[in-house]
Amino acid sequence: MIDNGWSAWPSRPDEGACWNCAFLCRRDFANAHLATYYELTQDDRQRARFFTLGSWNLPPTCFRAMHITDEIEQTSAVLSPIRPNLSGDERNSVNHAAVTVLAADRGCDKWMRYHPGLDPRASFDLGLQLVDQQQRRDALRLAGTQLQLTEAQSQLTTALESLQRQHLAFIQRESGMNRWMQQAFLILAVLTLVLALLPLAYPNGIEWIVERAPGAARPVAESATPTQTVSPTH
Repeated sequence: MIDNGWSAWPSRPDEGACWNCAFLCRRDFANAHLATYYELTQDDRQRARFFTLGSWNLPPTCFRAMHITDEIEQTSAVLSPIRPNLSGDERNSVNHAAVTVLAADRGCDKWMRYHPGLDPRASFDLGLQLVDQQQRRDALRLAGTQLQLTEAQSQLTTALESLQRQHLAFIQRESGMNRWMQQAFLILAVLTLVLALLPLAYPNGIEWIVERAPGAARPVAESATPTQTVSPTH
């Protein structure tokens, strides 16, 4: 029988294998009608004491219904290892096969770490509590995340509304400036047109305008009849 501690074990994963799973246990196969499962202790795991003379009817099994007992039998090539009359070599072979099967990396999604002192049913109940607590934490975290998203969405909406108001004010300013520029261009065009037409309407230019301005001095027109000179009387 293997009895030299963990040195009997090959390389094994820390998670997902049977050797340190809470659901690796013993069950009384001689009374299979009883739904009773027993803890497979840390000492028995470490020393690979799975099939012993004193507990021949309590081989290792899985609380979650993995068929590890059948796998151990197939690996050991020992026919019906669950019996009291196993020879020493047969028992040694079966325990070696159990080490190989239980150390295999199964990547089991039902795996839960073994805690000494808990039988598989207590571990199962503990797992349900842990799952429930995790679900509650996840629900609280999700509610907090949703609240943060709602607040962020509200802030984003406010920022967008402020940006729209600024954009509208900018468009209105631009529109007013455009109207002012259009009016300025129109006045400039009218002035340019007037200045262009003045020389045509008034060939003498500014002198003509000055002469006809209100209050301007006008030259006296000469009479067509010559002035008679009166000679003095002597």
